[in-house]
Amino acid sequence: SQLVAGLTSTLGNDLFLAIPRQLQLDFQGGNPYDFVNMVIENCSQALGLISAIIKPELSLIEQRKLEDLRKEVEKLKDLNARYHLLQAIEEYESGHHLASALIAGKVAVYATEQLRALFNIKSDEETAEKLAKALGVKDDDRRLLIEKYLKACKLARNFFTHDPNAIPTASDALSLIADAIKLAEWLSLVKARGGQ
Repeated sequence: SQLVAGLTSTLGNDLFLAIPRQLQLDFQGGNPYDFVNMVIENCSQALGLISAIIKPELSLIEQRKLEDLRKEVEKLKDLNARYHLLQAIEEYESGHHLASALIAGKVAVYATEQLRALFNIKSDEETAEKLAKALGVKDDDRRLLIEKYLKACKLARNFFTHDPNAIPTASDALSLIADAIKLAEWLSLVKARGGQ
């Protein structure tokens, strides 16, 4: 057919022959738009497979930070939080910052909701105050805990529920993983102390 001859002359015979035989058969006598769509779909599948196999190169700082976070996750008593946070780290290592942030955000939102329920409080500010008191944190450490808690709440909600336009950077995803670990840790401590 004319289209096959055109592709052979444009791509070169060797390259055209490299196109899978099924695609060649589907192309001959068919609609060229359908053929192009099929090629695009197959390329998309191939790119998905390649990106799943090849992980991006992480900086030495990122590698160390992720290893430290992985060690912290392993200490968590909540097995579900541990599982999800390890998945968030794996997604980060694969360069999937949105997936990483969403998974970590899930853990963070869960932990904040559980803390609010344990304290029977609706606002983040009051929950942060009650959390500091429950953990026996005072003075500057108390202020830092409250700031960290409120920052984690906001970041998790932005990426997990409130803002569909928010696209996490590598830094955002890494920060959210660290925050989610801390929130899960605080939740475990509060539960161990009877939720008071």
